[in-house]
Amino acid sequence: MVVGANSPLSLRLTENLPAKNTFVLYHSEPSHKYVNVTYLGISELSKLPKIDVVFIISAFIPEKINSFNDNNELFKVNVEFIKKIADHFKDSKLIYASSVSVYNNLPGLTINEDSEIGPLTPYAISKLWGEVIIKQAANYSIFRISSLMGRGVKEKTFLPIIINEALKSNTITLYGNGERKQNYINYTDVSKLFMNASEIIGNSTYLAVSPLSVSNKEVAEVIENILPNVSIQLNGVDGSLSFNYDAKKTYTELNYTPSITVKDSIHEIIKWKKEQF
Repeated sequence: MVVGANSPLSLRLTENLPAKNTFVLYHSEPSHKYVNVTYLGISELSKLPKIDVVFIISAFIPEKINSFNDNNELFKVNVEFIKKIADHFKDSKLIYASSVSVYNNLPGLTINEDSEIGPLTPYAISKLWGEVIIKQAANYSIFRISSLMGRGVKEKTFLPIIINEALKSNTITLYGNGERKQNYINYTDVSKLFMNASEIIGNSTYLAVSPLSVSNKEVAEVIENILPNVSIQLNGVDGSLSFNYDAKKTYTELNYTPSITVKDSIHEIIKWKKEQF
């Protein structure tokens, strides 16, 4: 079962699961339904048969990551609802989509699965709270995910913002010198990690990240090569921290290394954006 129907990750995961054996549990009516997949609203929990694996994707993500105005919704969706699902499916394998934001990202630090925890935002705290709930289950896997990319990517994040700018004005504006590094992973790679984890008995916390982080400038240069009339402009100062990860433990245990490149994902996003225009 997939909990959450409308996020790009939920859609990609549902697409790759065997349709006749897959249920999707949703808050709001799905905008797209796959053939032979069974869709049920939250109020229909009691209608579900025994479920072997539950992929918990559903989450509330504030548009402003440091906003305290969304605390009630964060608690309702990212804590209370997770507790309801975990209790109802206590005998299932639970696979939970968490976030790398739960880590304490110190300057120059390379984060691995066992790095120090230190959530700094209400959203990060809510995801860590969700992890604590999931860890009460008999059989679980927790995935701390970096920045997701691909078709359907959240509009108010860095990649779609600069791609929109490039498509509309042939310009990409970067803050500072563009050397800040971020880690991007495609929805398809995450769904494959999730599915591999579903076949493992036991409890683990994994990193759903790609092998290499890339700088904002490198990302902009990929877009520039795809859209040759685009120019890159540097402006102001960027005081944001870079993110670097070592996920060899995850790749080894799950026998899968994310392989979809930033370039391939940007091609995917640009194609999707052009369809919108």
